[in-house]
Amino acid sequence: MGKKNQTVKPTLRKIRYIIRYKTDDYSTNSVAKDLKICKF
Repeated sequence: MGKKNQTVKPTLRKIRYIIRYKTDDYSTNSVAKDLKICKF
C-alpha cells in the first residue's frame, strides 16, 4: 500500500538547543548536523 511516515517530533531539549544556537547566529545547516536531523 505504501510506506508509513517515520517523522519524529523533536524533543523539548532539541527545540531549546535549536533556538539557543540560531539566536547566536549559527547556520541552520550546522545545527542540523550537530543534532543529526534534516534541516527542513
